[in-house]
Amino acid sequence: GPYYLNNRYFPVLFTLLAAGGLFFGKTQKRWRGLLLLWFVLFWGIFLFFYAGSYSYGADVRFALVSFPPLAVLAGIGADALCRSWKTASITTAASLVTITMLMSAILFLPLVRQEGQEAWGARYDHRSARKFMEMIPRRSIILTQIPTMFLVMGQGAIQTYAGINNPGLIASLLRKYNGHVYFHHNYWCNTKNERNIKLCGAIMKKYNMTEVARAGEQHYEYVLYRLSLKPGSSKSTD
Repeated sequence: GPYYLNNRYFPVLFTLLAAGGLFFGKTQKRWRGLLLLWFVLFWGIFLFFYAGSYSYGADVRFALVSFPPLAVLAGIGADALCRSWKTASITTAASLVTITMLMSAILFLPLVRQEGQEAWGARYDHRSARKFMEMIPRRSIILTQIPTMFLVMGQGAIQTYAGINNPGLIASLLRKYNGHVYFHHNYWCNTKNERNIKLCGAIMKKYNMTEVARAGEQHYEYVLYRLSLKPGSSKSTD
């Protein structure tokens, strides 16, 4: 709750305008009530399982889903404020309110662009993945623990587990894509989680790996390997 009121990570002016829009807005009550419900649902759902706060590390991302209803309510509140300003025309009032809102938002720009220590490993994984994509044919498949990262960038990818649980699929993909099947040694292969370490180690042992590209940051290594079947393995996967 204090996140929206202490003016440290979120402009309190927008919270006040949203409250004004909720109670004094000209929009019908049912629509304002719907916006309040939207906010309560997307803010309140984290109370049931998230033990922490919006200011812990980089977890402000949890607050983002609550911003849209607040923004709409703040707009309704700004409209109500302008209409109640009896000493100025609606245009003058709107200009003053807009300028005040912009000045309030500008104060938070250094915070918005700030890049902390949190999630540095994942960020560099994303940057290296973009560079790796430029080194291979677009018509190829990448085995990775984070296929969505490649999929949203237009590159075909599947879960690493497919290489362990469904080797017949990998043999089929190698034929279909003329050998252009790759394994992405990514952020999760660098973590201390035993399950992830075992998975990355198992895929490295099961197939021949030819290094295509490598990048590093601090003690993390990101590598793209071209994958091929070991001699005799094709018989067990047909």
